[in-house]
Amino acid sequence: MKQYIGKEIKLTHSLLRRVIDSHVRQDDFTFVQGRILHYIDEETKKREVIQKDIEEEFHIRASSASQILQKLEKKGFIERIESPADKRIKRLRITQMGTQAAKQIHKQVCQLEAFLIESVDPKDLAIFFDVLEKIKMKLGEQLLEKNNGEK
Repeated sequence: MKQYIGKEIKLTHSLLRRVIDSHVRQDDFTFVQGRILHYIDEETKKREVIQKDIEEEFHIRASSASQILQKLEKKGFIERIESPADKRIKRLRITQMGTQAAKQIHKQVCQLEAFLIESVDPKDLAIFFDVLEKIKMKLGEQLLEKNNGEK
């Protein structure tokens, strides 16, 4: 039976997401919320983070980013603060509760990562990442071509 790269990536992603969600849900998070919370926690240590940063980093639409951020804010994990540079822009700030949750999520993800690679030869892992990088580059080229063709 022929194997398809896209299908295998999708199946692997679905399984990974379900496993992570099963661990993170106990903390009232989804996989995506946890990743975004961790991103905000790390990035705000270096610079001001706004919703647009979330959209770009996670390749999601403005409406999706807004919904996720609203949920995180409602749960008390982040705050939206008026930017001193531009009052129309709200910068994101993680709360103490959000920082604790981000640390816990990061710990769980690291444990899962260690579990996933414990029986994989480091050489195979290097090949795996190399192949994934090549696939991402090809996909990026395809998007670029399509976007340039539509202009």
